[in-house]
Amino acid sequence: MKALPRYTVVTSLVVVLFLVIAAPFLDASGRVGLLIAAAVTLPLQVGFFALLLGARHDSMRFMASWGMGVLGRVLVVGIVGLSIRALETVDPAVTILSTVGLFFIFLLLEPVFLLRDGQATGYHR
Repeated sequence: MKALPRYTVVTSLVVVLFLVIAAPFLDASGRVGLLIAAAVTLPLQVGFFALLLGARHDSMRFMASWGMGVLGRVLVVGIVGLSIRALETVDPAVTILSTVGLFFIFLLLEPVFLLRDGQATGYHR
């Protein structure tokens, strides 16, 4: 299995696990916020990871893709934070914290899947 499908499967499992663990502790508005965060972060993160995979053999393109991914995550968190206040049926704290938390977990998983391919860079093992 290639890196992108493996990463997609693992991040999807992380989202499901996140939802299963957190949902019992939240009220209805918190669960909706959790679902919104999952729906926003998962496809964007897979897209950001695909950018990194496409650029991993060129260090300048890799750093540019990494920087665009970081900027994209920051912008998404800002957009979610500004737009979630318009929805009164959603808990904004749960939504923003879940968005940031999921992005953080996904970001920690990226090197694991980038370095699995032995031809990724000459800097590992």
